[in-house]
Amino acid sequence: MDSLPFGFEEDDDLFESRSREKSIQNIIYTPKMCSFEWYMDQNHAVPEEKVELAKFVILSADQCFYKQQYAEAKKHYQRGLELSLQNSSLRRRFVDGLARCCCYLKDFQNAQTLAEQMVR
Repeated sequence: MDSLPFGFEEDDDLFESRSREKSIQNIIYTPKMCSFEWYMDQNHAVPEEKVELAKFVILSADQCFYKQQYAEAKKHYQRGLELSLQNSSLRRRFVDGLARCCCYLKDFQNAQTLAEQMVR
């Protein structure tokens, strides 16, 4: 067999049988869920810096949303918006979370208004 130019070598791994690909596809990944509720503990010190506090509030809101406690999650997201952050990424996460909560709470008019606000 002719050698490949400029030090290129054949990579036999690229030509392995498809049986390996099929066996990899059969593996099902199930992530473990952790309870991230340390920040909801009343004894935990609440950060004073706005950005850190916003991250703290997002964790609380997301945890409530995950537990399908949409009214409680909505309160957390609103609290985050009240921080008047200059960080547009965090602000967008709060607005997005509020819109999702409104959808689950069947407040579609408010959800639409929030979604339109995110597009601007």
